[in-house]
Amino acid sequence: MALPSFVRDQTNDARVLLAMLTEFPDLPAAELTITTRLGGETLHIYVHSDPAGFEQWRQALGLDPQAAGGRRYRTFQSVEFSGRYHDVTVRLVGFLPLPADDADAA
Repeated sequence: MALPSFVRDQTNDARVLLAMLTEFPDLPAAELTITTRLGGETLHIYVHSDPAGFEQWRQALGLDPQAAGGRRYRTFQSVEFSGRYHDVTVRLVGFLPLPADDADAA
């Protein structure tokens, strides 16, 4: 049985999120969430249909480009990075268009 979690468990992630938004005010808008699950809190950053914006987020967070994961779907792909930013677990996910040659085949 999972232990109950509280908003206070998310305060460090919220502080880091605010610091990130202050440090990088010119990053493209993204969907931002903080989740508390078994194993701790995670700050999720979702970028939709903006490959350049996704790359800006990846660079700002210092996430290794060789550490990408993800999946291809029929009409789009997801690209995912997990890492740490100021001692907070961060998961950057891009829901991005397929490369032109793949999109033509779909």
